Amino acid sequence: MLPDFACGEWSQEELDEAAEDGADDVLSARAVAGTRGGQGATGTEDSSLLLAANLLLANCDQNAEADSSAETEPFSNEHGITGHITTATVTGLPDDPDARCPVRDGLVIGISYLSPDNNLVRWGLMTDIGYEDELPDETIEQIVGSIRYYNAG
Repeated sequence: MLPDFACGEWSQEELDEAAEDGADDVLSARAVAGTRGGQGATGTEDSSLLLAANLLLANCDQNAEADSSAETEPFSNEHGITGHITTATVTGLPDDPDARCPVRDGLVIGISYLSPDNNLVRWGLMTDIGYEDELPDETIEQIVGSIRYYNAG
């Protein structure tokens, strides 16, 4: 099955096949998270804000038609991660009855921190909000609290 964030790119055959496989919930809501490097940012505050803004624009409101807000503050968790967190939302997206994927409000979280070897790391989460089975705040807090360093070397 294809990733849900690509649902706008799916053919009708792929959409029908996913629905047959019981993927209606996957097709109707998105939640993705990941880590990436942060070259070019001037610090963790700037980096978390840029990440959140880019994720919001790319995944929720490519035409910048809706209302959005963002708040950045210092961040730390029990695993020794310290930096900044930006929470951004987009609401009031114009409804498109011809859209292949549902139009939903969105929430984005961008976290930026320095790794032990002083590299800037960015972690982001994007999720649809404003529907019955949206990702609960408690789950988001649990995920954010679980972020930790990983030494791949």
